[in-house]
Amino acid sequence: MKEAIVHPDLKVEIIDSPIPVPEDDQVVTKVVVSGSNPKDWKYPVMSKTPMNSGDDIAGVVHQVGRNVYEFKPGDRVAGFHEMRTPAGSFAEYAVSWAHTTFHIPNNTSFEEAASIPLAAMTAAMGLYQRLQGLPVPWHPTTTPTPLIVYGAATAVGAYAIKLAQLSNIHPLICIAGRGIDFVETIISKDKGDVILDYRDGDDKLVQNLKSAVDKAGGKVEYAFDAVSEHGSYENICKVLDHHTGQITLVLPGKDSSAIPSSIKQSMTMVGAVHASMDQNQFQKETGSKTGNTDFGFVMFRFFGRGLKEGWFKGHPQEVVPGGLAGISDALKNLKDGKASAVKYVFRLEETEGVESGEKKDFEVYSCHVSPDGSRLVTAAGDGYVRVWSTEAVFRAADPSFNGPKQLASMSYHSGTIHTVRFSGNGRFLASGADDKIVCVYTLDPHPPSHNATFGTDEPPPVETWRIHRRLIGHDNDVQDLGWSYDSSILVSVGLDSKVVVWSGYTFEKLKTISSHQSLVKGITFDPANKYFATASDDRTVKLWRFTPPGPNSTAYDQISNFVLEKNITAPFISSPLTTYFRRCSWSPDGNHIAAANAVNGPVSSVAIINRGSWDGDIHLIGHEGPVEVCSFSPRLFSKLRPSDQPPESKGQATSNLVTVIACAGQDKSLTVWITSNPRPLVITQDLALKSLSDLAWTPDGTNLFVTSLDGSIICVSFDAGELGYEVSQEETEKTLEKFGAGRRGAGIIEGTDGLLLEERSREDELRGAEGRMGALMGDAPSSQVATLNGNGTPGPQPAIVTNGAMPPDDGTNGHADGNHLSGGANGQTSTPQAPEDPNKEKLEKLKSRVTITKDGKKRIAPLLLSSSGGHESSLPRAQLMAASTNAQVAKGDAPQTILDLSKPFDGLPKGGLASLLLGNKRKLAKIDGVEDGHIEKKIALTSKEGAIPILTNSAEGLVPPRSGGVAMGHQPTPEFIRPAVVNPSLVVSQVRLAVPKLRKHIVQTFGESSGLPAPGSHTEGAGGRENGSNRQVQHDIMIEARNPSQLPVTGKALDQEPCRITVSRRGQPLWQDFLPRSTLLLTGNKMFWAAACEDGSVHAWTPAGRRLVNALVLESQPVILECKGKWLLCVTAVGMCYVWDMKTLQSPHPPVSLAPVLDIAIHSLQEQLTAGPAITSAHLNSEGRIVVSLSNGDGFAYSPSMYVWQRLTELWWAVGSQYWNTTDSSIGDLRSSTGQKNATTISAGVVPFLERGTTSETMIRGKAFLLQRLVKQLLSREGYEGFESSVSLAHLENRMAAAMMLGSKEEFQIYLYMYAKRLGAEGLKSKVEELLRGLLGGVNEDDNEESVRGTSANGNAEDRTWDNASDLLCGWPRKELLKGVILILGKNRDLQRITVPYANLLGVTAEPEMDGDAMVA
Repeated sequence: MKEAIVHPDLKVEIIDSPIPVPEDDQVVTKVVVSGSNPKDWKYPVMSKTPMNSGDDIAGVVHQVGRNVYEFKPGDRVAGFHEMRTPAGSFAEYAVSWAHTTFHIPNNTSFEEAASIPLAAMTAAMGLYQRLQGLPVPWHPTTTPTPLIVYGAATAVGAYAIKLAQLSNIHPLICIAGRGIDFVETIISKDKGDVILDYRDGDDKLVQNLKSAVDKAGGKVEYAFDAVSEHGSYENICKVLDHHTGQITLVLPGKDSSAIPSSIKQSMTMVGAVHASMDQNQFQKETGSKTGNTDFGFVMFRFFGRGLKEGWFKGHPQEVVPGGLAGISDALKNLKDGKASAVKYVFRLEETEGVESGEKKDFEVYSCHVSPDGSRLVTAAGDGYVRVWSTEAVFRAADPSFNGPKQLASMSYHSGTIHTVRFSGNGRFLASGADDKIVCVYTLDPHPPSHNATFGTDEPPPVETWRIHRRLIGHDNDVQDLGWSYDSSILVSVGLDSKVVVWSGYTFEKLKTISSHQSLVKGITFDPANKYFATASDDRTVKLWRFTPPGPNSTAYDQISNFVLEKNITAPFISSPLTTYFRRCSWSPDGNHIAAANAVNGPVSSVAIINRGSWDGDIHLIGHEGPVEVCSFSPRLFSKLRPSDQPPESKGQATSNLVTVIACAGQDKSLTVWITSNPRPLVITQDLALKSLSDLAWTPDGTNLFVTSLDGSIICVSFDAGELGYEVSQEETEKTLEKFGAGRRGAGIIEGTDGLLLEERSREDELRGAEGRMGALMGDAPSSQVATLNGNGTPGPQPAIVTNGAMPPDDGTNGHADGNHLSGGANGQTSTPQAPEDPNKEKLEKLKSRVTITKDGKKRIAPLLLSSSGGHESSLPRAQLMAASTNAQVAKGDAPQTILDLSKPFDGLPKGGLASLLLGNKRKLAKIDGVEDGHIEKKIALTSKEGAIPILTNSAEGLVPPRSGGVAMGHQPTPEFIRPAVVNPSLVVSQVRLAVPKLRKHIVQTFGESSGLPAPGSHTEGAGGRENGSNRQVQHDIMIEARNPSQLPVTGKALDQEPCRITVSRRGQPLWQDFLPRSTLLLTGNKMFWAAACEDGSVHAWTPAGRRLVNALVLESQPVILECKGKWLLCVTAVGMCYVWDMKTLQSPHPPVSLAPVLDIAIHSLQEQLTAGPAITSAHLNSEGRIVVSLSNGDGFAYSPSMYVWQRLTELWWAVGSQYWNTTDSSIGDLRSSTGQKNATTISAGVVPFLERGTTSETMIRGKAFLLQRLVKQLLSREGYEGFESSVSLAHLENRMAAAMMLGSKEEFQIYLYMYAKRLGAEGLKSKVEELLRGLLGGVNEDDNEESVRGTSANGNAEDRTWDNASDLLCGWPRKELLKGVILILGKNRDLQRITVPYANLLGVTAEPEMDGDAMVA
């Protein structure tokens, strides 16, 4: 490199010097512009020593030390060189410490950046390290703080003013001369800043200083002297406060005796930011761990941020022509004081003999050789992928060869290309770049149809490589690529810490692996095609086991593929983080992995990892810098000549085979090793001017291509025998057979039946896909039948059927969701008609809309398919609805297709019904006047005699009973605490639920424009809200309760009015009744009305007002009242749930407590009240099952057959299962269609409703954060590779069990088919066999096994268990379900030994066409 040496007479000598090598914490910068300072002439003159005295660096990073983590080669930086040390800034390459180097943004020129380091840091050190008490810029002052700056036009003074402005230090009293005009531009006169001219003489200057100080408040405590000579500090001290004043100087060796001793003086030495010159007295006195070096680290980065955001600027610059040759004149001008308000800077490229930056070569980052060895591909910073002829390279010295050298160049990336790789079959070429995209190319067999691109100097193409796919899957730079040896997968790794696996056939993304914790920079494949390894800056090499996917594999099929086999950390614990790449390589015999950027103690090395044990006990040591790339030769070599082999030998002995590996990195050296020699076979130092980035062997293993960041591509050739003697490819493949190379896990066809089953399975899958595509294109017929979890059959009218025997019409706590019924004045009802689509007529007009074109022709304007109808999701959507609706609503065990949120769930407050849990581990209460232990002794003595002591359970604990007078007569309850009186049942219950507030007037409406049967009529009345639109709503039925006022009728407390219950239709009363106690809740539907009173009684009436049953007396106040069809649910304040069949006046099960679902098991042993989860909803399904959701996201249903609560959904599934979908797309828009006219729409049931509740209560509100963090940590830990798969399977099993328990027919089928497909993808033979046996059911049972037939006493259907003896399973014919599962599993050859017998049993393989539904799972 060229370097300028400044002599004592200020003459400059330009010499050739070696490029410096950085120490561990240093940065070597390719200098673009160098700055200058007055000290640059003072040091050579005063020391009488020639030196490179420049210290201001601006350029591009060339190389970094092993401990440097902020910078990498190619970064734009500025730096402060350590003064009076070698490798200064007056050279092509300069050295700075990492903590005095900072990034410069693209909007800052190198010239401006070169004016900053030394001068700006001097100003910062003086203001904030030497003048104690001035505020830092990120904590500006709000009070006036006068500051004197002497030499305001100098670079140091100007930076002091700029920093003072950022700290809001005002007023500034600035002293300058010729540069006053410049200083005017950087001060704030509106804040009191002034400029004084020192050229007026000392007396005049002092007079002006005193005047300025008087205006600033009469006292100045801080002064920054950026001149420090010619009487500057003497003048300052005449106005500086002599008690608290501080002054800092910048020139050492001056006589400062004129400064009064009462003024604190300091010397600002900018060199203190370097550790060798740190003289921070404060640090020494206090023992602080931080000092000037840390201050420099912070401030330099502060400068860089200010440059980027625009609030910090450099000093004005003047470019001295001639580059290094102009340094002499510039230093003489500085010595003579000719520079004012300007910085002299030098452009290195203007130096004679220095290459211009415009002519520099682009850095080459990657290379690879095609499988046939005829092409070399390279990638560089110019954004081009170039394909070269290897023949032209090998015959470069042959004058008779005139073939083309470059075959093609492709520029499909928008940034620097980091990696290129040919596929193993030679069909594809892939490249990855910093535009986050992977491009895949194919060779067009036709010759190019064009010459070179116009306006470029590119040679005309010889071959045409066309873009085949653009793969988008990374969030940051793509750093390396790798193909499996059979080309079945392509793996890309990048700076987003992701490993993305792509299909080598369709280039569909098969899997994204996010297990690495930092940048991933290398990938290599096992030649036996069983593993691949990735290397990352998290200092690990992770080994992944995989099975080569087939041509038709999808991401769904590969869920359990690509699992972590081993996490290797030992050789990389302290490896540096400064390398571009960590390109590793796998030996051709499959025995070893060579991992780059490893360490052996303090020394850089290449770790050799052994297969099987996966340990790295061998290290290749010799490189002075980190190794970025290593590459095994693709061929094995023998130590013996072929002629020396014994004639009877039928192959090479394993002991005679050797592998060859090449290594290169940041030290610009290339080493080649063979396994038979402990020392490298080849060492070439300084092979290039910059780091070596990639290595590529030719297929015969005799030529090695090397790329470098200096833009060069080097070919290294070996003569025959230098590396050994090549072993045939057949011998190499034999060495891999022991690892299972060539054996694919595709499975064996189980005879012709297996082929037929696979064909049927694929036909069914194709038919389902075509059905989905037809639905997307608007070709599918609209669904005429909406069946909700039941056995509805298509009919001429829309049929609404649920999983129960009764078409439901339910109310929830006083408002019902009922069928739309219309009736006349006489009470007669009419058959409900399908509602007319209000948009149908408008849609037909749009379809036939005629437009006139420019040429006068008439054309029918096309209509977007999606706007012409289509199928909405059948799942509920949380959507605000207008109160007036007229569409017919399907009723079932779940919310409607669109949830009506305009009317909240009545009776439950926002956030749910609060609950309290009372622990039963009660202490004895303390009683005033009773000695400690007296009560316990008394109780113990009483119990000893066999008596049971009587204790009262109070809020403070257990207390003995007290005797007192008994109040006579009825004691009224004060209104202000009603109904919060303590019921005796609350004393013994461990559950407390919030009681509804007593309201004077309760009104509930039922139905919209629906009829009510006349008294005595058997016609059912209206029962609920509807969702419709486009007409005014008139509520037909209204039930209201008017509770008595606080004032008694006669003036006595006992004489209260009764509660009036009134039912009216369209404002006309139908019937009225009176209740002795105030009413809390109302509900009802077309079968009955119900009211709950504050005394714990529940009353019920028929639709016509006849008392249906005597008052039902409960132990405490009702808090939830809900009806569904014939069922009535009441939840009391102590958490007891009652369910009654109001038709038969029976209960399906005894009262059940909510305590188990409120986590009472956790809190039962506590000594105090605990807030439990709130109840957000409590419903009944059409079979009278209680369904409860809580504020913690859990959902439960009560099983009357098992007398226990079952948890149907919880947060665990939400964060751990791959099947959790907050949009419910798992069963949205799924249909069972046979190509018939009608298709059955799958609607949402209880399970999706509860899962939506879990999502809203936990995921959306952020309660799942801790569990998500735990799961994320588990996924990256060894031993938890199958965690996600196991939880996903368990979630599907949980869904199936819930659907079966609730009798949700359609959901059960969907979840069953999803479960079957997942089992097939996982290859879980035991679970598949168990599932098929369960679907076959009682037919497969032994005769002596007891079977349950018919309907159980609690009302459960006989088909709700897997082993029931009926032909049905959850409402489906077993044969139909089994056939669907067999068709799903049929394409999995590994399972055909299990599935083929069942297929034969069902006749699937014998049928040319399948009947029944085409299952879409």
